[in-house]
Amino acid sequence: ALLSSAPSRLVLSGSLAHRRSCLGAYSLVKGLPVHGRPVWKHETAGRWLATVPRVGWMVQLRENVGENSRGVLLLRDPSSALPHESSVVWQEFSAGWVDAPSLTCADLAAAERALLEAEAEKAFLQAEKEFLQEEAEEAVRTAREEEVARAAAAQEEAVRTAREEAARAQKVALARAEAAAATARTEADASAREAACARSSLEATKRAAAEAAAAEEKKAEQLRTHAAVAFTPLGQLVTGRAKFAFEGDGAYGTLELYNAAQPDATPPALRQLAQHYRDLFCNSGRGGFAAPQEDGTVVVPQARNKYAGELSRIVLVKNELLETAFTTGLLLNERARTVGAGGGMHNPPNPDEFELEKEAARSVLKSKMMYGELLGFKKASVIPTFHGCSHEAADAICRSGMANAADADQNGIYFGGGLYTSTSGEYGSGFARSQVDGGFVEPGVGDPNPRPANPNGEHVVLMQLGNIRRAYVGTRGRDYPQHSAIISAQDPASFSFLHSESTGQVARAVQHGTLDQNYLVNVHDSRYFIVNDAIGFQAVNLLGPTGKRNGPKLPAAYDELIFKESNQLCPQALFYIKRPPGGTGP
Repeated sequence: ALLSSAPSRLVLSGSLAHRRSCLGAYSLVKGLPVHGRPVWKHETAGRWLATVPRVGWMVQLRENVGENSRGVLLLRDPSSALPHESSVVWQEFSAGWVDAPSLTCADLAAAERALLEAEAEKAFLQAEKEFLQEEAEEAVRTAREEEVARAAAAQEEAVRTAREEAARAQKVALARAEAAAATARTEADASAREAACARSSLEATKRAAAEAAAAEEKKAEQLRTHAAVAFTPLGQLVTGRAKFAFEGDGAYGTLELYNAAQPDATPPALRQLAQHYRDLFCNSGRGGFAAPQEDGTVVVPQARNKYAGELSRIVLVKNELLETAFTTGLLLNERARTVGAGGGMHNPPNPDEFELEKEAARSVLKSKMMYGELLGFKKASVIPTFHGCSHEAADAICRSGMANAADADQNGIYFGGGLYTSTSGEYGSGFARSQVDGGFVEPGVGDPNPRPANPNGEHVVLMQLGNIRRAYVGTRGRDYPQHSAIISAQDPASFSFLHSESTGQVARAVQHGTLDQNYLVNVHDSRYFIVNDAIGFQAVNLLGPTGKRNGPKLPAAYDELIFKESNQLCPQALFYIKRPPGGTGP
């Protein structure tokens, strides 16, 4: 009877600093009773919940289950039929058994049913609210459409006026030139020199007229091009301000582009853009082994983003102030790359520039850069980046841009200070969740879940366009001690020279002459490293073994793209991910 009534899943929860691995969900092990009672196994750790005769229920390792009373957590209630039905206080082993009043055991299925009922009630109330607001929203929508029409008409009028002024200027200039030519012809008999001067004056006047007309046309083209930041196809966003909902202090506006629950709700004019953004996120998964090509480039195949099945919404972001700053940086970059400068000012050399591993990593970075994505730009490029963070951080970035935080746990511990992003949507999604939710972010002090979901159960990944400008490409041979021979995930000797805990390694390398004393002087605008989670998210070699000569060759799983300044990034969209019902992964 106990086996048939045992719940399929139990959950242990509490604030146990030293027993965190014992907390979480346990699944019923079917067909494996111990002393006539059911057994549950932790879903991610090697922990078992079983009964010990004359003692009670205990969390043990596999080899101790039912054999002895060695364990880490204890419910000292031999009379309790099942662990979630007892009112006895649990105990934790810490140099002896001590009470752990915060520890509780519950039927996980019952808790989930209660949550689903609450969500259903919330959905009903929301639907009723939306029905009452429908007529008011229709009036607001009509007003916004009229505002868009007026703005478009005003812009067309400005362009037409500029063209008319250019035509009038050209007509006046030509009239003056013809008058000068007539005067020159009537005075041609005076002297050959005067005739030559007249012809020269005519040509100069015509050139001036042509230059004036060209300047006016260029001005009109700039009005058309820079009336809004016009990215193509990444940014054909319907740039009219009225289409975005500016809330609160109006720092930025949002426009829902895609909703998995209502995929047909996307306006027809935006469906191609919605599919483009979905492909951008869903196709940027874990990287495989690097493959050199015949043309000298290196290709890293990417799997489908493992979070693709959890994509619930895409919301476009419009911050006109950040767009202006980003566009200004692109204009300066375009000018620097078009005109150039002496001494390599705008293109400082990378150390070991033609070393094979550096060239391979540079080839991968260039393959992700998008040229010709912006109207009016020929040399400057943009690169889509992803940044997983809390909902509060995403709102702050959309308002005023990214910041180089001083908190070492959040910024700068692996490859130096800066604004950390990745070209991998899967990598960014991992940092949108805490480890308790299947992500990368470790629990903080007193905060077991520093990346909580919003009330809809969603986590957020921010997509920004990046302007890498002058990029430093990192490699293990140049940027790691002992030329990258150590690949431990914990040993400080395996950290890069840019790691916040590598000051001793840097000093020794400079003293031995293997590292330039100006190594840490940052003359670049961005840094790029290709990493793998198997070695603690440290950099990997692409063409050969990572570590010693007989070490393994590792896949180019993810990458880190670190920017120097906030105006090198422009928020574009918020990607929301949500686990399907039942808590299963993608």
